[in-house]
Amino acid sequence: VSNSQIIVGLEIGTSKVCVAVGEVSENQVVNIIGLG
Repeated sequence: VSNSQIIVGLEIGTSKVCVAVGEVSENQVVNIIGLG
């Protein structure tokens, strides 16, 4: 079982919405796993 955490950043602008999804690994490295 992995000890990683999923984090999400969300920006709601006037003309579009952006999101970034990342996974924080056990050694505190953030890997981006999704953008949209």
